Amino acid sequence: MYRFLLCSVLVACATPDELPVDTDAAVPLSVQRVADSPTDLPVDADFTGPQDPVGPAVFDASGSRRALSRRSADEMSTELVVAERSDTGWHERVLNIDGNPDRVAISQSGEHVAFCSAASGFASLYVQRFAGGEAIQVTNIGLVQEKRGGPPQGWTPPPTTDDLAFDGDFLVWTSEEGAHKVAWR
Repeated sequence: MYRFLLCSVLVACATPDELPVDTDAAVPLSVQRVADSPTDLPVDADFTGPQDPVGPAVFDASGSRRALSRRSADEMSTELVVAERSDTGWHERVLNIDGNPDRVAISQSGEHVAFCSAASGFASLYVQRFAGGEAIQVTNIGLVQEKRGGPPQGWTPPPTTDDLAFDGDFLVWTSEEGAHKVAWR
C-alpha cells in the first residue's frame, strides 16, 4: 500500500532517553492499543465501508474510542475516521480534514486526536477534538519554500513509523534522525 503522506514537523530533537514520560498523562503505543491490521481489531470493531486502512487503528486508554486513517471512497485521498463504542456497537464518523490525514494518535482520555496532514502545503502535525471542530496546526507553521529541490529551512523529518503519541501536553515520535517532541496545547 502507498503511504500517501510523509509528515514533517518543526521541533527540537532529543534522544529517546531525554523525553520525560508522565505516567498519568502519557499515552505510549501500548496504552493506545494499536492494531496493525483490521484483523487485529476486536470482532465488533470493524470500520464500516470498503476503504482500506492506511495505518493502524489506535484506541484510547479505556478502549471505548478509536481513530484511524483510511482511503476515502474515491480512493484518491485519505480520511480520518473516529468511532465511539456504545451499548449498540461502534458509531463511526469521518472528521472533515484536508490534506490526506495520516499517522494517527489518540489521547489517553480519548478527547483529542493527532495526525499528519499536508493541508498547509507542508506535511504538518495537527490536533483536533475527538468530537470535531477546527484542527489546530502545531508544527511547520509559517514555513516558506524558498528554493527548489529541498525542504524549507526549519523542516524536521517526519515520523518514520506509526509511533506518534500523546505525552501529556506534548506529541512525541521518532524519525530517522531520532526522537522528537512538540507542545500541542
